[in-house]
This record gives sequence, structure tokens and C-alpha cells, in this order.
Amino acid sequence: MVEINDLDTLASALSKLQDDSPAVWGKMSPQNMIEHISSIVLFSNGRKSIPLLYPEEKAAAFKAYLIDSDNQFPMNFRAPLIGEEPQPYRFESLDAAKAVLFKELHNYTAYHAENKEAILMHPTLGLLDQREWTIFHNKHFTHHFKQFNLI
Repeated sequence: MVEINDLDTLASALSKLQDDSPAVWGKMSPQNMIEHISSIVLFSNGRKSIPLLYPEEKAAAFKAYLIDSDNQFPMNFRAPLIGEEPQPYRFESLDAAKAVLFKELHNYTAYHAENKEAILMHPTLGLLDQREWTIFHNKHFTHHFKQFNLI
């Protein structure tokens, strides 16, 4: 399981990810994947907000399935934020995308150190506190790291 608070281990795993690293499943390239997980971190570090995209009952059920259990992401799960095809790149390179990911993870730690009671919206799970966001990120990163055989 990936631990987002262990930045050294994250960096070590991500050092294996290259532009031509093949995906085990899905259409994302390595850079698409890094940009995707980085964009989700933005919702948890106070830098970007998003409305709930599921009905509250569905979000509560998905939250119970993912956060309040040992369940992992299904292999080909498609979030409503993701279309059929990968998004265009936002950064000039994979290395630049990795650097932004680590910057946003630092922002996550700093934001929650200063806002211990913060509860922020996840687009498919509803409102999450820091403990819940950390569980989510650990499972989300693990899902995508497995997608590229990084763990």
C-alpha cells in the first residue's frame, strides 16, 4: 500500500516511471496518471474545490465501500471526472508533472497542519476530513501505482 506521507518511498517508486512505461490496464500514459492523481490532491489541500458529482446516497455508499473498509479500487474504475480518453497534458514533461505532484503533497500536509478540522468535498465520496482524505489518497495512489507496476 502506498503511503502519501512517506515522500521518500513515493519518490523511489516514481523514479521507475518513465515516459514509455506501459500501463497494465487503461488508456492513461504515465504523465496522464501523475497529472490525474495530482489534480485530485488539489481538492484535498484547499487549493481547488469541486461539487459532489454523485447523488448523496451513492456517494455515502461509495465512501463506506472505499474509506470505511479494506476494499481497494476496482481495476478499471472510471470516475465521473474522467472521460473515455485521457486528458491533454497540463505540464511540459513527466518530470514537471512529478514535481507538481510533490508540491501539492507538501501543500496537503501544510494545509491540514493549519486547518486540523478541515472537511473538504471529494467529487464522488462527499465531504472528507484529513484522515479520510489520507485513506483515499493511499488507496488511489496504490491503484495507479499498480497500473504502472510501480509496486
